[in-house]
Amino acid sequence: PHSGSPSARRSAEAVEGARRAVLDYFGASGRDYAVIFTSGATHSIKTVAENFRWSAGRSVFVYTHEAHTSLLGARTFATRAGASFRAVPSARVPALLARGSLLHDGEGDG
Repeated sequence: PHSGSPSARRSAEAVEGARRAVLDYFGASGRDYAVIFTSGATHSIKTVAENFRWSAGRSVFVYTHEAHTSLLGARTFATRAGASFRAVPSARVPALLARGSLLHDGEGDG
């Protein structure tokens, strides 16, 4: 906390408790994962896109045709690092996940 006041300590404890609850929910370890809080979805998406370890020839950024513009901005970070991208119709996502891949659906590259 920025202050040693009782309210600052309680706030810091509440935030740390929330982080632990998120890690526990996902069965994750604080040694392996970090939980951060952002101002909203757009900031969260940008933070992930900026920090993801994109790999040329290995990473593929997949999003739906109907994706929010924040996801299209994230595509920029992926392509700058040499990753490819693919847009899929939202209606196809459940079937593609059931097959185990969002990358190959037998209907072209979308």
